[in-house]
Amino acid sequence: MSADNPIHAMAAAVAEEVTRALAKGTPIVPEWLSPQQVKAYCGISVPQLENYRRKGGGPPFSMRGDKTIRYSRADLDAWWRENLTTVRP
Repeated sequence: MSADNPIHAMAAAVAEEVTRALAKGTPIVPEWLSPQQVKAYCGISVPQLENYRRKGGGPPFSMRGDKTIRYSRADLDAWWRENLTTVRP
């Protein structure tokens, strides 16, 4: 990678930060995720998460007094494992 290229420099800086975080045992994914972060983490759309919250069947969530919705990463992982479907060709 060339240090003259700003994209390469940024990629190197991100790689260093990730390496430091992993060395310290810092999780890359936060403990509590917003619906938008759940979308990036699990691929479940924000409208689908809203539908799950209304009708049930989705991952557990928490709501603060100001109506902020958060999902526990551990709960998401457990829900995902419990709802896996094995497909055999």
